[in-house]
Amino acid sequence: MASNGLQDYADFSLPIPPNRYIDDPEYFCRFHPRVHKETQASDDATVQCQIDVFGRANVGFVKGCLSLRSGGWTSLTYPYCLPERLALVSYINEVAFFQNDVDFWLPFDPDTKCCDSSVSVGGRKKAVDPGWQNRHTQVFAKIAIQLVDTDSQLGNLVIQGLQTWKRGEAMMEEEIRYQNLTQYLSDRLVDNAFEFLFAVARFGSNFSLTKEEEKLIEPVLKPYYEIMILTNDYFSWETEYTTFLRSNEKVVVRNAVPLFMEWYSMSCQEAKVALKEKIKSLEDDYCSLKAEFFSQYQIPGSSPAIMRWFEILEGVLAGNIFWSKTCPRYNTAFGSEYKQYLAQRINEGAYFFNSSTESSAIISNDILKISKLNLSGQGVTDSECGMGSMGRTKPSLFTCERLPPLDQSVIEYPSRYIASLPSKEIWHTFIDALNTWYQVPQHHLTIIRTVITQLHSSSLMLDDIQDHSPLRRGHPAAHRVYGIGQTVNSAYFQCADALRQIQKISSDSVLVFTEELMALQIGQGADMYWTYHSITPTEEEYLQTVDSKTTALFRMASRLLQGQATMNRCMDMEEFLTLFGRYIQIRNDYQNLESSKNTKNQGFCSDFDGGKYSLPLIHASKLGSPEINAILQQRKRTESLTTDLKIVLLSELKAKGSLAYTLQVLQNLERAIKEELQSLESEAEIKNWLLWRILQQMSLDNHHG
Repeated sequence: MASNGLQDYADFSLPIPPNRYIDDPEYFCRFHPRVHKETQASDDATVQCQIDVFGRANVGFVKGCLSLRSGGWTSLTYPYCLPERLALVSYINEVAFFQNDVDFWLPFDPDTKCCDSSVSVGGRKKAVDPGWQNRHTQVFAKIAIQLVDTDSQLGNLVIQGLQTWKRGEAMMEEEIRYQNLTQYLSDRLVDNAFEFLFAVARFGSNFSLTKEEEKLIEPVLKPYYEIMILTNDYFSWETEYTTFLRSNEKVVVRNAVPLFMEWYSMSCQEAKVALKEKIKSLEDDYCSLKAEFFSQYQIPGSSPAIMRWFEILEGVLAGNIFWSKTCPRYNTAFGSEYKQYLAQRINEGAYFFNSSTESSAIISNDILKISKLNLSGQGVTDSECGMGSMGRTKPSLFTCERLPPLDQSVIEYPSRYIASLPSKEIWHTFIDALNTWYQVPQHHLTIIRTVITQLHSSSLMLDDIQDHSPLRRGHPAAHRVYGIGQTVNSAYFQCADALRQIQKISSDSVLVFTEELMALQIGQGADMYWTYHSITPTEEEYLQTVDSKTTALFRMASRLLQGQATMNRCMDMEEFLTLFGRYIQIRNDYQNLESSKNTKNQGFCSDFDGGKYSLPLIHASKLGSPEINAILQQRKRTESLTTDLKIVLLSELKAKGSLAYTLQVLQNLERAIKEELQSLESEAEIKNWLLWRILQQMSLDNHHG
């Protein structure tokens, strides 16, 4: 839980000797930098992160936080970080540098792997070895779990900040002609990492302000944001310009240096001098606003906390400039120092894991001891189609043996619409999680991902039609946009195309595909039969249906991967997948009735409209209720229920204890799933962070309302 931050953070760090920066023209900051006392643990975590993602042989693929000349970025910018959180903070900051430089989902180009990582700074991101994609997703899952387990409130803010930064970058891909600095800075606030930067600072120091305090100081921080943006531009310009030239001037450069050159007809050096003066001026503005703030607002009990927050942020500012002026990331002449540092630490007796799945720790205990993702519509004339002359040898439109095939984009409109809706993308994550154990060759893995995604989209479209669902993820269901006929056609096309794709793997894969697809349809058929005939199934029948329709795609994904696995081919996943599928379905049943978010996305108690026999309804019906039976008969006549009848039905379920019963079932299932996961990890001898992260995200302990 976050504190008010009034402990003496200075005990965690040391001041940088003034002779290292005071007369340096490249250190144009009035605040004094400090470095964390546990800087070696920070650097070890930085290197461990590179090993976990890129492997030992490729350490330094991205020039990230490490700098042997000045000290690592994290130990300099977060000198007030709690020592016990420093390794995790350093690790996640290194991942953030990866996000800035690498796209783990670009089509792989073998030549890119050999490029110097500085090429990607500030410009086009590099594709990477396909084997690194799974390592990266495992690392991100591990980070998320560690953050939330350490501090649920502040840890989740770090995760959200990283995701917001990624979305902001995606919005800024096109070149923009800026007319002035105000316009430029306003735009850069969108793609900059301030939410992430501040969230990490809060998490590292176990510190937070109230929302009222945050709002109160926001005007003071405006020049601070601008200082950080322009400082990054100042130091990264040469590297970004190199990227621009190497890309044949195709990469979009978003930097204030060339803007100053254009606006004021300056040389590069003159522009950098002017930019430096602007940064100093903004620092004056920040200090003036801060002084004015403290002279106007005297908040009992709060001012010391706000003062400490400014101190933390000024530490970030000073440390960032001190690091930037000599770091290899912005000074390409220095070269990457990762391999040198790794060799040195191993020579000292330090131990580094081979991957993130080797241990639940961020860095090894041995290290701690030492350091302390053309139908145009135009007609044809008789002569053009060959009907103008009996003796004409030119083939007519109607006798032509082969015409170009129809464009298939029309049939894909509903499925593309479904794919465009907001999604947690659980299937990609689930497949990546299983592949941690199976290590399927990339070309087969890509096909399996595509097939499962197609079948999932098809299932969603058909389910919404069969359940009369008006909404999907808070948006109109596909059949309401494109009509039932076109949506059904699109859904079956997805199934057919998935079969075409799976044939590329093996005949055994086709057999798995058909078996599980049939199981899905059988389960869905039983569900619809009970609804149509108003038959309440037993709990055993309900579970049999869940094991068929809900678990089928999870089983299919696992069996397809296992069939092409290069390791753990004999691992028995049946019990885990059965429990997982049941948890997914029963959780959906529960959330449909209890979650306000579900109400927004699908409508209030939408399962009642579809007449679906969910576990809470089956439990209540078993106990007997004339109100429930009468309302269900009413739904059968109208194919929906009014809100007041839904409220009555929901009240009955609560009165019968059916929701509490369902919650207890879910808690028992969650425990059983975790036990089975631990058993599988022991068998594989590999920690599966992605599966743990999926369970953490789905746990009802993390969802309130």
